[in-house]
Amino acid sequence: MNRIQPTDFLEFRYPSALEASPDERTLSFLVKQANDSGYDSDLYTVDITCGTLRRQTQLKDVSWYGWLTDGRILLASAAGQAIAAKKETGEDWTSYYTLDIASGEITAAFDIPLAVTKLRELAPGRFVLTARVDANEPEPATLDDAGRAAVIQARKDRADYDVLNEVPFYANGEAGFRSGIRNRLYLFDAETCQLTPLSERYEDVTLFQIAADKALYVSRTYQDILPATAAVKEHNFVSATTSTLVAPDALRVSAAWYVGDEVWFAATDGVPYGPAQHKHIYRVIADSYRAFMTIDITLGNAVGSDSRMGGFTAARARDGQLHHISTVGYDSHLLTIAADGGVTTVVGLPGSVDDFAFAGGKTYLIAFRGLALPEVYVHEPDGETQLTSLNTAALAGKSVVPPEHFTFNSDGTELDGWVLPPVDYEPGRSYPAILDIHGGPRAAFGSVYLHEMQVWANAGYFVMFTNPRGSAGRGNAFADLRGHWGTIDYADIMAFTDAVLARYQGIDPSRVGVTGGSYGGYMVNWIIGHTDRFAAAVTQRSVTNMMTTLFADDLGYPHNSEDIGLRAWGTDDAAAAWAASPLAHLDKATTPTLVLHSDQDYRCPLVEGLQLFSALKALGVPSKMVVFHGENHELSRSGKPKHRVRRLNEITDWFERYLKTSQ
Repeated sequence: MNRIQPTDFLEFRYPSALEASPDERTLSFLVKQANDSGYDSDLYTVDITCGTLRRQTQLKDVSWYGWLTDGRILLASAAGQAIAAKKETGEDWTSYYTLDIASGEITAAFDIPLAVTKLRELAPGRFVLTARVDANEPEPATLDDAGRAAVIQARKDRADYDVLNEVPFYANGEAGFRSGIRNRLYLFDAETCQLTPLSERYEDVTLFQIAADKALYVSRTYQDILPATAAVKEHNFVSATTSTLVAPDALRVSAAWYVGDEVWFAATDGVPYGPAQHKHIYRVIADSYRAFMTIDITLGNAVGSDSRMGGFTAARARDGQLHHISTVGYDSHLLTIAADGGVTTVVGLPGSVDDFAFAGGKTYLIAFRGLALPEVYVHEPDGETQLTSLNTAALAGKSVVPPEHFTFNSDGTELDGWVLPPVDYEPGRSYPAILDIHGGPRAAFGSVYLHEMQVWANAGYFVMFTNPRGSAGRGNAFADLRGHWGTIDYADIMAFTDAVLARYQGIDPSRVGVTGGSYGGYMVNWIIGHTDRFAAAVTQRSVTNMMTTLFADDLGYPHNSEDIGLRAWGTDDAAAAWAASPLAHLDKATTPTLVLHSDQDYRCPLVEGLQLFSALKALGVPSKMVVFHGENHELSRSGKPKHRVRRLNEITDWFERYLKTSQ
C-alpha cells in the first residue's frame, strides 16, 4: 500500500449542489477539482433509469446551475469574452447559458448587469434573484450605459480610501470593506432584460424561496449595526405587494420555506442559550405564528472534514413535510419534520449526509460513507447504493487508516474520542502523537475522512481527536460555552489526552504535539499557556486576545459579546475578557509553536496571529509564523491548492522537527 501524501487531495473530486430534474429522471450536481491556481467546476448528470454518469460541461468555471421547467439547465459561467471584458473594467455582470442535456449543446441565454448570488425560475422567461449591490450607489436596475460608466468612474475615484459606517465592516471570503453592501432581491424579465427591485435599498436578503406567484424571503434592514433578529417577508407578484410575516425585531430567523400551502421558518429567541441556540420550527398562521417543533437538535451539518467543497442544501420541503440535514452525535443524518412536530429519521447511517434530493420516490445523497470520499448515493429502506465513483481512484492502493472510537469520562460526562494508529504500527515500538482540536466550537469530529489526519498517520504518528463540551450534536446545554472558553473544554481535552496515553502504550508521552484551527487554534494558544506537556504546537487561524477578537472580526461586538459570553467595558468585564485570553497566560509558555494565518482572514483577523507570534518571540519561546497572502479563514478547506499543500507541509515539518528528532 502507498502512503498518503499531502498532495493527494489534488486528485480529489468534490460533488455538491445535488438537484433532480423536473421530470425526476435525471440527477445533476457540480464537481470541483484542483487545478494549478484554483478549482475547476463543471456539471455532471446521472440518468436515474440506467445509472449512466455523464460530464455535461467542459467550461471549468460553472459557478451555479438550475433546472428550467422545460427540462433544460441554466448555467452561470464567465465564458463570454465580451462580458469578461466589461467585468475587467469594474462592471458587475453575470452571464447565463442554457444546456440541453440530450444533445450537450450550450447556448448563450442572457447577461444580467449585477453580481448575482442566487437565481430561480419563477415562470418561463421570468426569474427571481439576489445580487450583491452597494446601497450607497444608484440603484443598478435604473442605470443605462452612461449611468453605469459614471458608477465605475466613481469607484475608481475612491479606490484609495474606504468610508466605514456600519458593523460588521467586512465579511470573511469577500474582498474589501462592505459598508452599504447588501444582497438585494430582484425580479428579472429575460425577454426585456428589465430588473425590478423587490426588497428595500438597505435590506439584506439572506435567502429566498419561490412558489407559484410568490417569493418568501428572510432579511435584515439596517444602516448602523447588523441586527441579530430578522424579518420573514412575502412578495406577491400578482398584486405586486410585499407583506411582513414575522416582524424584524422578533426572532433570530435563519431560514424559511413553503411547505405545502403553509409558511414554515426556523428561528430562536436566543433564550437561554444565546445566538447559537438550536432553532425551533414555526408555522405562520393567519397574522401570527407558533413553534411546533421544539426538539433540541442541531439543524445543519456540523461534522467536519477538509475533503468537501461547494454549496449544499440543508433543507427541502416536499409532500407537506420539511426534510432537514441535522447533526446527531458525531454523524449527520437526514430527518423529516412533520406538520404535527414529529421528527423521524430518514437516513441515519454513520458518516455525513452533505446534500440530498428526491426523485421518483427515492432519496438521493451526497455523503461520506466509511472512509470513502464523498460520492452520490441512492438511499432506500433496505440500504444504500453508491451511484458514482468520482474518488475511487484517488484513494486506490493508499493506506487509509480507520479511526478507532472509544468513550471516556471527563468530570462526570461521557465523551467521544478517536485515535488513528500510525501506518505499519509495530507493537513495542514508541511513536509520536498529534492531538487535533476542531473549530467552532459548535462543530464535531466524526469518523469521516480527514485528509490532514490521514497524512500524519501515514507519516508515522498516532493522531487523536475528540468532541469536548462545546461541540455540536448533543444539545444546547452540552454546546453552551458562553463565558467558559478555556475551562471545561480544556479539562475535557486534557482528560482525553490522559485517556489516550493510558489506552495506547505505543505513544511516547514526551513526543506529543497539538494543533487546531479557529476555536481549535484558541485552544492550542490556551494550552501552551497552561501546560508544558506538549512537545510542539501548531496554531492555525487562531484567537489570541479576547479584547481584540470581540471588536475586530467580521461578526462584530454585539454578536461576539453575546455568543462568547464576554463584555469589554466594566472593570470586572474587562478583567474577565483578559483572563479568558490566551495572551494573558503566555508568560508561562515554553512549547515551540508554529503560527499559521491568512491575511484576508476576517473571522479571526491577522492581528490575532501577529500578537501571539510577537509575544512568543518576546518571551524567548521557539516560534515561527507563516502568513498566506490572498487567503481567508477557509484556507485548510478551500484555499488555493498550492497554499493548502504548503500549509500541510509546514505543519508536518514542524512536528517532524520537534517530535521525531529525539528518536
